[in-house]
Amino acid sequence: EMPVEMQSQLPHLWEILERMRIPVFQKDGFEADDIIGTLASDAERQGFSTYIVSGDKDFMQLVSDKTFLYSPGSKKNPGPVVYTSKMVEKRWGVGPDKIIDLLGLMGDSSDNVPGVAGVGEKTAVKLIKEYGSLEGALHNAEKVANKRARNGLIEGAANAKMSKELVTILLNVELEST
Repeated sequence: EMPVEMQSQLPHLWEILERMRIPVFQKDGFEADDIIGTLASDAERQGFSTYIVSGDKDFMQLVSDKTFLYSPGSKKNPGPVVYTSKMVEKRWGVGPDKIIDLLGLMGDSSDNVPGVAGVGEKTAVKLIKEYGSLEGALHNAEKVANKRARNGLIEGAANAKMSKELVTILLNVELEST
């Protein structure tokens, strides 16, 4: 849920956007990520290059030859970075097509995504490289040498699947601008 201090700012934002004649897309039951994903996906199908401006790592799953992620930076990673597919792989150890598997396994505390207990970033990358996906790691949990990760996969399969679902950005929201 959106923090209360942000909710109180929204009416001012809507008024500014309306006065500047900037289209607003929203749909009950969908997150902004899903709307941005849909718009980026539609633009890519039409041949446009798209830049998503966000520090949210969920958007790495959308990066492609035509869709880029402009990350303004943070305390950990100062300065802006424009992520390409190669840069996503360099940063995370997996390409954009495996980001949802990675985040499903390792979780994302900034979005309250639990992931799998005992699985951090390095272990998640290793599992994906070895078994191909989150589902592959779950299917082969008994074979995982790391005891903490093995137990986490066996006992936390439902959490893992839910985590992957939470980080998956929808690309097909029916939209109308307001």
